[in-house]
Order: sequence, then C-alpha cells, then structure tokens
Amino acid sequence: MELFLAGSDPQIPYFIEYGPHVPTSIIPSVAATDNTPAVQERSFVKLVANWSDEDRRLVNIDTKARSLIAMSLPDEVFHSISKLKSAKEIWDTLCLQYEGADALMESRKIHLIRQYEKFIVVKGETLSQTYQRFNCLFIDLKTYDVRERKNMEAI
Repeated sequence: MELFLAGSDPQIPYFIEYGPHVPTSIIPSVAATDNTPAVQERSFVKLVANWSDEDRRLVNIDTKARSLIAMSLPDEVFHSISKLKSAKEIWDTLCLQYEGADALMESRKIHLIRQYEKFIVVKGETLSQTYQRFNCLFIDLKTYDVRERKNMEAI
C-alpha cells in the first residue's frame, strides 16, 4: 500500500506521516517603540478564498491520499474510517487496526524470534520449500525490525 501511494504521488508518504497541509499566513513580529509594546509573530489559518495555487495543490494531496486509501479498502473496513478527516488519521487507524498496539507488536516480535531460533527442516519438505519458509520468516523479521538479540544480528 505504501508503494502504491508513493507511486501515485511522491509527497503522499509525508502527509500520511505528518498530517495534511493547513494553509496559514504569518503576521511578522513588530519591535517595541517608545509608544507601543512589542508584538510577537503570529500565524493564522487562511480563508479558502485566499489560498494560493500551491496551497490548493498541497491540500489536494491529502484528498488524493484519502481517496486512494478508501478505494483500496473493502466496504466493511471503509465504514470504520469513512468519518476520518485526513489521510494521516485514516493511516494511523488502519495501522492500529491491522498491526496492533505496541504490546501486540512486541508479542509478534518475540514470536518471530522464537520461530527463527527453532527453525528446522520439516520432514518430507524439499529444499526449495524450506528456503521459501525461511525467506518468509526472514522478511517478517525485517518488517518488524527485529535486531535486539545477538543471534539476530546476522539478519
């Protein structure tokens, strides 16, 4: 999914990680004078009518990301994210839904490490099948960034 989104627009991964672009204007700070106090720099959200072409383009990236994610989901999953307002919210919800919370992620890592440590050839399995099983385990270990144990450093 990440590859698909990045292939559609290379800026989508940024917006999924940091949230949508919010067009803002900055009022610069003003130094104090004898008659007036100093005024700090302030920013405010622009009205849609005041958006620049670049603001529109950046806001549309989040819209594009939301629609691409929504189109790739089955109906029963789409209903759980349909009310969310940004691609980041949708992505974070889906990650939690499918990857789980931190405790679950840690449990999966421990399970993968145990599978690695106890990996053996299954009777009647061909060399190709053994290699395929090991390669899948290896990819899962990489996916979960398992490197904590000394015997895993070779991976």
